[in-house]
Amino acid sequence: MSEQQETIDTSPTWEGTINQLVSLVETSPPEIKEQAKEKLIDIGKMIDGLMESWNNTSTYGGEK
Repeated sequence: MSEQQETIDTSPTWEGTINQLVSLVETSPPEIKEQAKEKLIDIGKMIDGLMESWNNTSTYGGEK
């Protein structure tokens, strides 16, 4: 009789990553907090740009 193997998905999620970053920011010295805030804002801008690009190129029924 063979044993069934269970697969556990440990892929990171945006929510999990942001929660970890927020925890780090809350317990960091002021200069690290400022750097982390800047990086989070940069990430948001990058995601906004990707979403805008995706929205401008996605089609429905062959039309833009």
